[in-house]
Amino acid sequence: GAGATDPSRYLVSMTTDDALAVSLREHRPILVDGAAESSRLLELTDQRSALVLPLVIARGGIEEAVGALGLCWPATPPAGGSDPLIAGIADLAATAIDRARSLSVTAERAEWQQRLAHTDLLTGLANRRTFDRLLELELARAGRQGTEVTLAVFDVDEFAETNRQSGHPAGDDVLRAVAAALAGSVRLVDTVARLGADEFVVIAPGSAGTVVARRVLEAVGQLEEVAGRRVSVSAGV
Repeated sequence: GAGATDPSRYLVSMTTDDALAVSLREHRPILVDGAAESSRLLELTDQRSALVLPLVIARGGIEEAVGALGLCWPATPPAGGSDPLIAGIADLAATAIDRARSLSVTAERAEWQQRLAHTDLLTGLANRRTFDRLLELELARAGRQGTEVTLAVFDVDEFAETNRQSGHPAGDDVLRAVAAALAGSVRLVDTVARLGADEFVVIAPGSAGTVVARRVLEAVGQLEEVAGRRVSVSAGV
């Protein structure tokens, strides 16, 4: 309706007995006559009457309201608001919303699967597959430009002993702590990956790889103990 303000204001202030709430809950059109009853929709639009239609989709025999369509008039709605065109618009809107939601879910699922394919689930770092691809790209770029690439490998010290004495949950805590130290110590151009059970690697383009490795060792050295054991790594560059 003319004069409508930010729709979020209506949603926030809506009560359970408001026309919009009733329409969504009961899946039926609600005709509001401002002369006899009040509605937040009429207050916001400064109109005299309104028709609220639920946007309903049916899937597997179950109806679901995905939204509502509110129409306002300065007088009584034409033909009591029963115009077939209005119902058709509501059906199209419901279909469009459902379609957009389905596409959004599909895109999110594809993004999640893509992330699973390239990420180590325990640490959130790149996995071996991603490491292999990025290392190949960085070596090719260094070859073209005549620059350097540093590969720094880190092994967690006494990791098997931690698992044996304190259990695998403690071992997982160690891996996550080391991964966080690695991720917080490298540059934006560097790549951090987990290659094996307790093996991490940093691909550092340029000549500063040794500096990056030292920063990682310093960060790991400041980690708190896990299950009463000090966390440390051995590095090779």
